[in-house]
Amino acid sequence: MTKNVEIKQKPTKCPECGNLEIAEIFYGEYREFLKKRDQNIVFGGEYYFSFMPKYLCLRCELEFRDKNI
Repeated sequence: MTKNVEIKQKPTKCPECGNLEIAEIFYGEYREFLKKRDQNIVFGGEYYFSFMPKYLCLRCELEFRDKNI
């Protein structure tokens, strides 16, 4: 099972491992993702639903979901 945490805004560091590298998860067309790949972004798939995570810790893979759902 994937670990996840509810948040109100983008975290500055991971509460699980302390890593400062938190990536935004991009949902949408892959070709649009390729235009942004120089940024700290990972591809999440073509479809987005409100319960899906918005951010990801690049070390321990903790996922962060929007708390307002």
